[in-house]
Amino acid sequence: MDVPSLVVILQAALSPNPAERKAAEESLNKFQYMPQHLVRLLQIVIDNNCPMAVRQVASIQFKNFIAKNWAPLDPNEPQKILQSDKDVVRDHILVFVSQVPPLLRVQLGECLKTIIHADYPEQWPLLLDWVKHNLQEQQVYGALFVLQILARKHEFKSDEERTPVHHIVEETFPQILNIFNRLVQIEKPAVEVADLIKLICKIFWSSIYLEIPKQLLDPNAFSAWMMLFLNVLERSVPLEGQPLDPELSKSWGWWKVKKWIVHILNRLYTRFGDLKLSDPENRAFAQMFQKNYAGKILECHLNLLGVIRVGGYLPDRVTNLILQYLSNSCFHADILVPLDNYVSRGTAHFLTCKEPDYQQSLWNMISSVMADKNLEDSDIEPAPKLIEVVIQNCRGHVDHWVEPYLRITLDRLNRTEKSRLKCLLIKVIAIAIYYNAVLTLSILNKFAVTTEVFNLWFQLLQQVRKSGVRANFKRYCLAIVNKLSGLYREHDKKVCCLGLTSLLALPEAANDMDGFQTADDEDGSDKEMGVDAEDEDEADSLRLQKLAAQAKAFRGNDEDDDEYDSDDDFSDDEEMQSPIDDVDPFLFFVDIVKALQASDPMKFQNLMQTLDLHYQALANGVAQHAELRRGEIEKEKMEKASAAAAPS
Repeated sequence: MDVPSLVVILQAALSPNPAERKAAEESLNKFQYMPQHLVRLLQIVIDNNCPMAVRQVASIQFKNFIAKNWAPLDPNEPQKILQSDKDVVRDHILVFVSQVPPLLRVQLGECLKTIIHADYPEQWPLLLDWVKHNLQEQQVYGALFVLQILARKHEFKSDEERTPVHHIVEETFPQILNIFNRLVQIEKPAVEVADLIKLICKIFWSSIYLEIPKQLLDPNAFSAWMMLFLNVLERSVPLEGQPLDPELSKSWGWWKVKKWIVHILNRLYTRFGDLKLSDPENRAFAQMFQKNYAGKILECHLNLLGVIRVGGYLPDRVTNLILQYLSNSCFHADILVPLDNYVSRGTAHFLTCKEPDYQQSLWNMISSVMADKNLEDSDIEPAPKLIEVVIQNCRGHVDHWVEPYLRITLDRLNRTEKSRLKCLLIKVIAIAIYYNAVLTLSILNKFAVTTEVFNLWFQLLQQVRKSGVRANFKRYCLAIVNKLSGLYREHDKKVCCLGLTSLLALPEAANDMDGFQTADDEDGSDKEMGVDAEDEDEADSLRLQKLAAQAKAFRGNDEDDDEYDSDDDFSDDEEMQSPIDDVDPFLFFVDIVKALQASDPMKFQNLMQTLDLHYQALANGVAQHAELRRGEIEKEKMEKASAAAAPS
């Protein structure tokens, strides 16, 4: 069947008459396997003299036939397309895919995708050479269009299957980068320029989706790409030609370019640039990305979002992608270590500087987070940790901040459900007691929450899992290793121990704690902070027994040292150092008790009488262990001094 006859049949396939349509479809089915039939369909598709409706029907017939017959699923099935016809189709589709109208280009693009996936590189070894040649000529769009399909073919391939990707990048990316650079320099670019940049973005996306090719790991090469992406992202989209209808605007070429660039930057960060998530082999890249690009990307994204604030337009998809980037990169936890460093290493400046007032700024930040009812507990966690940092590092200098910080801590504690955050909030109270026990207890009494706080604290200390291991206050400090015993010190338990031990040093007047009711006097206050009323022993005895139990837990040979299990989550803040790192909890406890015994023997005797024989024996064991630790610490100091004095 010649081309004119085929055109007649295709026109009949569009007839409103059902009989004519049926006859045309039967004719097409009858002649579809004839030699040259596929070639003639392609001739009609690319013929500008044919009616568009006929060309569109021909393109659909062409696409469906190729999808079904170009590469049969069954390798034993006989080929229904002559090799000579395949050669003609491959040669001509490359030339005309960029020349036909977009309506037809979509269909030819699907055909080209099927052919490339089936034939490249074995049956079509010269395809990449064609692409390279046309990147230098006037067929840039066609070359990029084909290259995008080539890159997409290997987008999800990994390991050795990605070898073709490395070859594609090595052979074509220098040329593409030059084209990209020229396009960016065009003044008043038309929307066709956006179409070319969008194809370049798609090629880059597919090439880096699972792995960054080694050619792009070169800092100079990667920087050249990033500068162009950021350049385009920072620019305002051209007003000329932009549709007024928002529904049409989001499909406009320049907004699609923005979308793809944000898409790429998100992928680079979430898969390769996040130090917390990156694989060891990508760590150097992640460090480079964080140092050179993360801040600039964040600035660009915030500027884009700023358009919305002043009534400008930003497509929903672009907004969503930017918010994804912000969500992945800006955790509250990420600011914990820098702020800790600022407070702990620049304490004097933090305390004395008033322009700006860092203490007030930190309070504004922490109080805002703690009061936000929309934040999850996990988002709140850095706030109490920062309060602890301030109180630990500024001992004796922030008395005026203790009450405000305790107030927001208690407010949050009242509505907190998860034990993890409860423990962090209780630790704020513990470190405040260690900071100044008299001041802290007076504040707790002022708020009439002393009983609730201590009952909750003791309940959290007592909670165990089904396995029998302690459920709370068990976070390990990775940076603080007890070199003598080879065990990790446990920061959370230590804070609890220092806080509770500090109560023993209270003067008699403060120790009365006017607002501190016993469990027998308290009716419903336990329930306010989630404490069950099952254990209602005498308050003084309960406090001291739990304190003794805490001291037991610190012993190096205690079974709780085996609690290093899968439920422990380590994070950056656990690698931070603090002023209490050098405070040995055993020595602190024993020294406080000795001071109490010397200053008020009667009080000491009364306290010891509240302990049964088991806890008295335990207290003696703690004292013996403390003296052993004292000797070990002195020995370690002498060894360090000798090492420092020795000639190098």
